[in-house]
Amino acid sequence: MVELRARFLSKSLPLSPRQYSILGHCLYTPDIVAFGSTYTVAAHCRVSTATMTRLSQQLGFPTYKQFKRVFQKQILDRSLQVSSGAVA
Repeated sequence: MVELRARFLSKSLPLSPRQYSILGHCLYTPDIVAFGSTYTVAAHCRVSTATMTRLSQQLGFPTYKQFKRVFQKQILDRSLQVSSGAVA
């Protein structure tokens, strides 16, 4: 997700302005993406579930589930760092 965030900030992704806005919502609230349903995330971003699926595919993920796993992994990694004392 670090790479995705860096590409988002550098505006180097082949996305429309609306897609950038949606991705920004996702990056700002990764917990919702990681643990919410496609419907919940879409509602949070005020788009349809099909739009969320198209965005994940535009970003190079074959499925929305794989897009979601990036957010889950980031949450898990952050949790492991906290529990090991690596993050204050």
